[in-house]
Amino acid sequence: MRLAALLLVLPVACDRGAQPAAQGSGLSAPQANLMKTVSDGVFQTPRGSNTREETTPTADAAIVDGPLTLSDTGLSTLGRIEWHTLDEQAMSALIQERIGIPNVVVSVAVVPAPNLIGGELSYWSVKRDDKEIIQVLRGLDGAPEGPRPAKVVVRTPDVPTIDGINVGDTVATVQTKLGQLACRNYDDDPLFPSLPANVICWSYRGAHLLYVVDPGKKKLPRGDLKPSAIKNRNVIAIAHEFNY
Repeated sequence: MRLAALLLVLPVACDRGAQPAAQGSGLSAPQANLMKTVSDGVFQTPRGSNTREETTPTADAAIVDGPLTLSDTGLSTLGRIEWHTLDEQAMSALIQERIGIPNVVVSVAVVPAPNLIGGELSYWSVKRDDKEIIQVLRGLDGAPEGPRPAKVVVRTPDVPTIDGINVGDTVATVQTKLGQLACRNYDDDPLFPSLPANVICWSYRGAHLLYVVDPGKKKLPRGDLKPSAIKNRNVIAIAHEFNY
């Protein structure tokens, strides 16, 4: 039986205009926000399994019934989590139970992240049949020792957005549902180390999420892209904007 599921609050930026970058200059708004995240030390390595602390999460929202969806506030079945009270194993078990997707295994994964202190990024990887379908990262909203949301990268069509967009949809489909899109190819300068590709689209309408697009075999020009130039390419992941 699914545990009490909590609404996960994850603010995303509505204004993607030029902002000063925390590290470097001349970066576009999403990447400048990411650099601010890095400099603020938001992403932390999960605590080791030798932690001897209380592992019972604190509920702070009503039960959510209905299908699993993704929005600005995160996965509909996850919630704000007392991250500081949970070790790796307890957090993995909590995520696995709250998500509510059958036949998944949750464990900590690590990816290289040269721009982060320590040179790597840890996150919780949700896998089904050894294929990663969701990434869960610690968020910042809230006090250092208190309930915080998670940031999420969805890589499966089993989790649609509240706007009815799925992994596997084309850019043209996303544009039809959300209206005007902005797209950019970050090429060899990754927007975020755990994203599966660097061609990103976003919209000012609907849920403010990032749509990660299959870069394809034909090399795309670096920088801003017209959605029409990649309209037939598929969305391979949907993510929260990493600006906190």
